Amino acid sequence: MLLHPSPCLSRQQEPQTADRSVEQLIGELIAATACLFAQGLGECWARGKMNGQMSADTKEQGSVLIAGLLELRNGTAGELDFNAVARSHGARVLKDRYGQGVSDKTLNSLLNAALEVLDRIIRARLN
Repeated sequence: MLLHPSPCLSRQQEPQTADRSVEQLIGELIAATACLFAQGLGECWARGKMNGQMSADTKEQGSVLIAGLLELRNGTAGELDFNAVARSHGARVLKDRYGQGVSDKTLNSLLNAALEVLDRIIRARLN
């Protein structure tokens, strides 16, 4: 597995305060989503082959995270470049958690995958 999601998902959440920026929230949510994608890939590649069996818990957590990202994206429409903020702040969150143990290429791939899913959902809702 590329990243172990436990530190992202089970880490105690900081209380939400007024000084916590939207950019930080976007970064934390996209980082958690990237970790969950890594977990989902691990579940799908069980026993060395792709069998497509992702746990119900992973799917449910993914739904919750994507819903939060959609809410933030909609709430910041026209105010900031959501994808750029998600990439930069998400990468910072993941680097803070995992240090140099994970390559930039891996982090970018996971963040891009999360943003691709978000974009697909948005396009599907528009059609």
